[in-house]
Amino acid sequence: MSYVRSSAIGELNDFATLFLSMDAPLLQPGGIARAPSDAPHRVLAWGTVNFPSRVVVSPVAEWHSGFPYSGLTNRYTYAGAPNTQSFPAFMSVDVITYKTFTVKGRSADIGAQLFNATNHFNPRDVYPVVGSPRAGQFTNSVGPLLRGYLLLKW
Repeated sequence: MSYVRSSAIGELNDFATLFLSMDAPLLQPGGIARAPSDAPHRVLAWGTVNFPSRVVVSPVAEWHSGFPYSGLTNRYTYAGAPNTQSFPAFMSVDVITYKTFTVKGRSADIGAQLFNATNHFNPRDVYPVVGSPRAGQFTNSVGPLLRGYLLLKW
């Protein structure tokens, strides 16, 4: 298990802001504020359990405080101090399960990966325009996701 306390601050008009953010391609007044990746509290727990018949189960649980975002006016300028509002806390439980097979001296792991097993609401977007009907509403969460897993060992 691991806990990290961190702080990330930076210039508001960095390279990515100038060239990558085409959803709001306006330069805002410069300054220093929380970085978009700032999550001050993060807890991570993981483990591996080996079962008979070469079956392995590896759960991972992650929780971190929400990333910051800025409220905007309808002209996409800051409405107040930048990056002072936060997304809800992120929480995910992921599980990888696989079985190892050996054929003619070669091994392969075949299994499944389940992401966000608890179906926790982890939004990736927010409506930031202050005064709009949906201001501050969070959206675009991904539910549980099941994927196949194959690892060939040579």
